[in-house]
Amino acid sequence: MPRYKAIIAYDGTHFHGFQKQPNERTVQEEIEKTLARMNNGHSVTVFGSGRTDAGVHA
Repeated sequence: MPRYKAIIAYDGTHFHGFQKQPNERTVQEEIEKTLARMNNGHSVTVFGSGRTDAGVHA
């Protein structure tokens, strides 16, 4: 299984933190959905090395 490293910056204004949460828009969920589209619909799991709270930028 290949592994990749990505360094990502984002404006967290419209997100409810980094880590996936039920019924909330999160950075992790958006990254995973985008990578899945790039991977022919196959699911992708992202592991963050840090987390942010709602409305925080990183």
